[in-house]
Amino acid sequence: MRYRVKAYCKGSDYKENLKSAPVYLSLSAPKQREILINTGERIHPDFFDNKIGRCIGRSSEALEVQSSLDDQMVKLKLVIDDFSKDDDTPTLKMIKDRFLRKGNFNGFVGFARNELDIEKVRLSSITWKNYAHCLNNLEKYAPGLSFAEITVEFLEEYRSYLKNVGGRNEKGIYQDLATIRKFWNIALRKREVRHSPFDEFRIKTVRGSDQIKYLVLDELKNLLALYYEGDLSERLTGVLYYYLIGCLCGLRSKDLYELSLRQVKDKKTFEEILRRGEMEVYTSKSGYKKRVVIPVSSQLRQLLANPLKQSLVHKGDRRNKALREVLKIAQIEKYLSFHSSRHTFGVVSKQLGIDTAVVQDILGHDSISTTQIYARIVDDLRSKEMTKWDVI
Repeated sequence: MRYRVKAYCKGSDYKENLKSAPVYLSLSAPKQREILINTGERIHPDFFDNKIGRCIGRSSEALEVQSSLDDQMVKLKLVIDDFSKDDDTPTLKMIKDRFLRKGNFNGFVGFARNELDIEKVRLSSITWKNYAHCLNNLEKYAPGLSFAEITVEFLEEYRSYLKNVGGRNEKGIYQDLATIRKFWNIALRKREVRHSPFDEFRIKTVRGSDQIKYLVLDELKNLLALYYEGDLSERLTGVLYYYLIGCLCGLRSKDLYELSLRQVKDKKTFEEILRRGEMEVYTSKSGYKKRVVIPVSSQLRQLLANPLKQSLVHKGDRRNKALREVLKIAQIEKYLSFHSSRHTFGVVSKQLGIDTAVVQDILGHDSISTTQIYARIVDDLRSKEMTKWDVI
């Protein structure tokens, strides 16, 4: 397709106080509506000839504006050439969008941060911060990194740096490299790049079971016994109470927090759950709500029948700190977050022989493969225990 580029001074937008009118680049093509691209330049209409698309006269102002227009027209034609090299037939809007993006960010990291800001409205604050942290790591390693510099060799070197110098564990390395891949794929979709180094470079996947932190059945029994002894402070008792509820029903921390607020407010939420014999929750993840029904076990019933007057602590770091104090008192040498209550439910359910499909339904997993992680954990635990026969 033949594209036509020409400079155009829009005299109808003349500003008396500025004694000038804006200059645009006019982009046109057969069967497409002309598009104007603001160049940021202004000039008096008397010093511009729209027939030839150039400034006229030898004044310093006219020469400076024309020089800027020449540079921008060259860049616009290069954008059009980039599309033609890929045998693409872009719309005028696609050409304009790519032209305006060029130069508005500095290299790959700048591009990625720009895209991350666009996605901020739909990402959770934790996910957004994780991406931002990974981009900071990349910028620290390679300031001003361009797209062209991201090759298979670069990715291999960066992985080695993260492991041996950056001190990142396997999960952290995966997140850093997956972040690069995510924003590279966005660049591919937007045709900023034509090929991907990830066609040849493989990110080592961290097994789901390696990432999960949890308690096993005996440790859960230990915490239940500690709770019923009643010797903990009010602060620790409150966190342990809701943690145990999570271990016995698998709710996410956010849903547990909201449940605790309803109970403290109306004093009847737990009573109604006990009356029905099941807990009905609309759990939210990835922007949609899903109805989950959880039958109440005898252990869960005993906890709900004796509710606390306080709700779950809202701030995650305070929950985690209190939980770790409890684990230390219980002599459980694990570094867990409050979210581990959900994983504990999954692991202990499989230890007790509960069907994977039932666990999937209660946890609200869309795919059974997610739930099968807990089955693999239990298999690994069983294999580890059997090695004790090796001493014979």
